[in-house]
Amino acid sequence: MKKKQVYILLSALFVVLLAGAVVAYNFLSKTYTPEEAAGSSSGTPSRDFTVLSLEGEEVSLSQHLGRPVVVNFWATWCGPCKSELPAFQAAYEANGDQVAFMMVNLTDGQRDTAEAVTGYIEESGFTFPVYLDMEMDAAQTYRISSVPLTLFIDAQGNVIRAQIGAMSQETLNRYIEQLLNA
Repeated sequence: MKKKQVYILLSALFVVLLAGAVVAYNFLSKTYTPEEAAGSSSGTPSRDFTVLSLEGEEVSLSQHLGRPVVVNFWATWCGPCKSELPAFQAAYEANGDQVAFMMVNLTDGQRDTAEAVTGYIEESGFTFPVYLDMEMDAAQTYRISSVPLTLFIDAQGNVIRAQIGAMSQETLNRYIEQLLNA
């Protein structure tokens, strides 16, 4: 009999916890958009950060403002990140004269190192600008909790879109076109 009471009590507790999780999820999903989770919502001013070029030079987001900027946060250990990099290469080749591209690798020194990133980029034949976020300045500035994440920033420095997750070539081209027309 005692075992049955414990089972009923644990079952009731589980139902209460599950109901609480559903209520919290519904509240938070209406309160926070993916852009806000990434630390930016549409039309808000971008926040500056500093990263390193593959040559070891410090580069800030603010250096690119005055023209549209696409900032992509990625990592070599991230399958979805790697799957969208060819689309970014094609977009860079097509739009690199009109749009600044900042391909920011989350170089934590453990899962991604400067040497591993450089080797991967060379092996893959990518020519877009790659930057290393070795101090996690960019990741902390934009509260990056998952990758890939791409920010589309207009020439005035406002984030017009934040996209969480891998994008197809078509989607990336559409967002860049919107960025160019902003």
